[in-house]
Amino acid sequence: MTEVMKQFYRGGYYKTGIRDIAAGAQVALSSVYDHFSSKEELAQNYLVAEEQQMLSNLRKLMEHFPDIHDFARAWTLAKRRDLKAGRFLGCPFAGFAYQSVDLQPEHIARLREISGQWVKTLKEYIVYNQKSGKIRKSVDPDYLARRIMVLTQGAMTMWRISRDSKFIEVLDEYWQDEMARID
Repeated sequence: MTEVMKQFYRGGYYKTGIRDIAAGAQVALSSVYDHFSSKEELAQNYLVAEEQQMLSNLRKLMEHFPDIHDFARAWTLAKRRDLKAGRFLGCPFAGFAYQSVDLQPEHIARLREISGQWVKTLKEYIVYNQKSGKIRKSVDPDYLARRIMVLTQGAMTMWRISRDSKFIEVLDEYWQDEMARID
């Protein structure tokens, strides 16, 4: 699955063939088909694997930085480091979704579930910060989680369109502006 994740993230779902994946993994094409019946099944598994990795990374960062203010800085610094190291190509889910207006219904459903899980995880973190007094109780956790997603995805999308690192560099400033609104 590592090769699938790498190929789909770097080359895109529609540009990456099963032969490319087999060659990258240095296995026979038949070996890929032994595990996955189709490219559609590979795509579903790719989205699940990316979601698991994203949620794991998000939760680790939240555990390491229980204060949402510190989390915001750490998250943007991590994205800036990934960008400088050449590991960052934007959001893998957005990249997958942007490739075609004619996504398969199962892909649309999976992406909707992923974004819902992302918002749910952020909401839980926001509620935790409310209980610990770092965020006002009057702040709507659902609204704030969605706002964070819009800020983050907007910055990553603008970077992907322009390849201008300033969109990622100013993300910390945008987060801090949002954090100031909730103190």
